[in-house]
Amino acid sequence: MTKISAIIITLNEERNIKRCVLAAQKVSDEVIILDSFSTDKTVEIAKELNIDIKERATLKLELNKGAFSKVKNMFDKSDIAELKSITE
Repeated sequence: MTKISAIIITLNEERNIKRCVLAAQKVSDEVIILDSFSTDKTVEIAKELNIDIKERATLKLELNKGAFSKVKNMFDKSDIAELKSITE
């Protein structure tokens, strides 16, 4: 059977992260958060929910530039391979 992974990109989402994770858990086998070194309680809340969290400084840089589409497209083949290894 195919495994479905939900990947959530975050930056200071403490107000939304719990609701988002709980919704993602309903439709996926696992949830992974790619956090951009949030300075609020985003990571703490995700840890309380036992979610796998990866932090990437480049996400914060791109999001701060207002270029969310660049974040979605910034993963090269090695990043995709890393994401696959996380989910296996």
